[in-house]
Amino acid sequence: MLRHLRKYLLPFALMYGLVVRIRNFLYDMEILRSVEFDIPVIGVGNITVGGTGKTPHVEYLVRFLKKQYRTAVLSRGYRRLSGGFVSASPDVTAAQIGDEPLQIYRKFPDIDLAVDADRIRGIRLLLEKNPSLEVIVLDDAFQHRRVKPGLMILLIDHNRMITDDLLLPAGNLREPVSGIQRAHIIIVTKCPPDMKPVDCRIIESKLRPLTHQKVFFSFLRYGDLLPVYKNAAPALPPEKLKAKNAHVFLVSGIANPAPLEHFMEQYAARLTRFVFPDHHRYSPRDLIKIFKAYDQSDAPEKYIITTEKDAMRLQTMNDIDDDIRRRFYYLPVEVGFSGEDEKLFQKEITGFIHRMQQSRIISTYRK
Repeated sequence: MLRHLRKYLLPFALMYGLVVRIRNFLYDMEILRSVEFDIPVIGVGNITVGGTGKTPHVEYLVRFLKKQYRTAVLSRGYRRLSGGFVSASPDVTAAQIGDEPLQIYRKFPDIDLAVDADRIRGIRLLLEKNPSLEVIVLDDAFQHRRVKPGLMILLIDHNRMITDDLLLPAGNLREPVSGIQRAHIIIVTKCPPDMKPVDCRIIESKLRPLTHQKVFFSFLRYGDLLPVYKNAAPALPPEKLKAKNAHVFLVSGIANPAPLEHFMEQYAARLTRFVFPDHHRYSPRDLIKIFKAYDQSDAPEKYIITTEKDAMRLQTMNDIDDDIRRRFYYLPVEVGFSGEDEKLFQKEITGFIHRMQQSRIISTYRK
């Protein structure tokens, strides 16, 4: 049915592709100007609509960078209710900065994090607020060409290869596959942890990277379940769900819930899914529907489990029974790299920052 519908959407995809190609051409020819900064700016983004694991990869970068450099993150704050430049603070909410930036800030409250749809202004205001910053991670930046990051990281979902996709609205591509040439680093995400080298080579041959582009392979690593409402319950290893023969009510409002569902299927004796659109704003009606199904289950052990991103929005809904609070968990996720990729990836990142710092020193000396 979906494939049949896409056939009728192809003319719109062609028109959309023409507009995007013209825009990219204007930037490539510098008719439309991009702004570069003398501080290291690392862009992270994708070509497809959502679901490539962008937030866990930004978190990986922050976790690695903050050990050595004064680090900041700038995001546009998708689907927030505020406008303009907003700097994160301890009492900030998802409505003010968006669920993904809030998730990052909750994990790393010691970094500077802000949101602004105008990335040029956002970077300038971050530097004005903290002139000692040494690196800025630009979240969701691949199509935002007004800023030209010194290092651009492109994420590609292993399960939804861009070489097999179509442009919007017939497919999921935000721009033609040729846009991959703007990336300095390509990460194929959500790979099997035990992916064989021959499979990596096959994917690389499909992507046809340029000689200067580095290709890495990452996978998702899930942690222990944590309570949505802080201190409402202890951490819960997923293995205990299996031992308890638990009925799990899985609530997700993300672009691609399939990996999460596959993971939970391994541990839940029974799985009931509640799937919502990406960045869904939960209403009392949504929760009533979920809690009603939970109450009707006769399973001796039952839990409501959601994603970390969804938890950022659900935490603001306080009118919830204590029993449900004790059974309401989210599943945190981190990024791992295959084989030697982690060391090589980190070397690329630190090498870029070192080159930028050296260039800045030389430029200052010449002045």
